[in-house]
Amino acid sequence: MTRSSGVDGPNDIAVEEFLRLHGPSMFLSGGGFRGAHILGRRTLRFSKVVFARLDFEVGSREIVVKMVQQDPLAQGTVAESIRNEFDALRECEGAFSSMPDMGVVVPVSVYPEEGILVTQAFVGQSAHPMLSLAVRPFSLSASLREGDSLVRRCGRWLCLFQDAVGEFVTCKEHSTSDIQRLRDRLDVCTCMGFNREQAERIFRAAKAIANDLADRTTEEAAVHGDFAPWNILADEREMRVLDFTRFCKGSPSHDPAWFYCALETLKASLGVSARRVEQLQRAFLDELGFPVEHTLEFRYRLCLNAVELASWADRPVSTRRAVMHRLRELTGMRDGFRHLLDVAQKSVEGY
Repeated sequence: MTRSSGVDGPNDIAVEEFLRLHGPSMFLSGGGFRGAHILGRRTLRFSKVVFARLDFEVGSREIVVKMVQQDPLAQGTVAESIRNEFDALRECEGAFSSMPDMGVVVPVSVYPEEGILVTQAFVGQSAHPMLSLAVRPFSLSASLREGDSLVRRCGRWLCLFQDAVGEFVTCKEHSTSDIQRLRDRLDVCTCMGFNREQAERIFRAAKAIANDLADRTTEEAAVHGDFAPWNILADEREMRVLDFTRFCKGSPSHDPAWFYCALETLKASLGVSARRVEQLQRAFLDELGFPVEHTLEFRYRLCLNAVELASWADRPVSTRRAVMHRLRELTGMRDGFRHLLDVAQKSVEGY
């Protein structure tokens, strides 16, 4: 479980009052409730997270309290998306019950009207820094092997998720706004200084592919919606996936393309070996068991997702990132997130 503190986190007093009110009923086997303690907090893009400990007469339980804000890529209102996430976690918990080395964070309770989801804490590290270490050129070979093993587990997790959970999903992926969203994200990119001509080439090619795909019958699968290293916790024995806010039914290429693009963002860090990143991308795709990267649907999703991540991640949102951004400009280095537009363009070349 990764914890951090900050002034932008949720109000601890309000969270403690919430836990005093609902804590006694969260764990029926807990015994007499003795109190709640805040351990840490994080502010994320569309949610605020509080790490807490509930004390009972017979012991303690550590939990994660997630307070959701409106996510433009999630299904419905906050109340609907948080209920959808809770149901998805319960379904996945059953689907992965026989898999000792992978699963999801364990859901405890949900409060849709408050936009709050409570899960059990999992003591693991975010996969993102683990993979960042694996792609450093001077990292030990053991780090690369661990990174390779982790992305392969992610591929196996995704295969099982799509096979076992697909029947359960009722809400559908946004289908009317793909091209509209792409247009909006490309406009954001050009406002941040990306090449306008390149953005227009990407849009024309993606729109042509979308028209082509519209005439085809495509299969559907369960979609996590944000399947990426930052939503995966792992230790030496197992991995757990979290954040199902965007859970829906949609293209089976969505999650593989999103994870592939998330690995591509590792190239944004100074001192990263692009070759090692590509080795991890290949290991992940190989584990899926079919040539997904050669399908037109995957190429289309790769384009959409690369542009989406570029539009979110290139903005200097902290002093440190602003300094690094400026350093790349002064030294003539390509910004790794700007490189995502090159990924998008390459994925739709020929249309």
